[in-house]
Amino acid sequence: LGMLNSNFMNPHGLTAKGQYSTARDMAICARAAYSSPTLRGIMKTRAYTFRFSNGRTKRLENTNKVMKKLSYCNGMKTGTTRASGRCLVSSGTLNGRTAIVVVLGATSKTIWRDSEKLLRWALERPPASR
Repeated sequence: LGMLNSNFMNPHGLTAKGQYSTARDMAICARAAYSSPTLRGIMKTRAYTFRFSNGRTKRLENTNKVMKKLSYCNGMKTGTTRASGRCLVSSGTLNGRTAIVVVLGATSKTIWRDSEKLLRWALERPPASR
């Protein structure tokens, strides 16, 4: 994929000695995931009701608060650990343009605002002239 500044020690992203990444590398990974219609469909799911074999149900809500603020936000992944702080990779599509934004090491007070501002900046401003 060309992720040159990452080293993953596990598949889930929880803290592990020697594991690191950058916002750029996470954006590269997100772009690859976004190219899969199956993964894109899962990541944009706002809520899902899981039915257990005994008939009991459990409603699962997407924890990406930017999806509730911006109708065009369509994913992607939240994450929080003590070592890395609040992290969020968000995607959105508006007027035929798609953007992926990455915020790493934020606080619970800044993560949603910063991600929303970046996505708005990327998609609500006029496209650059060529």
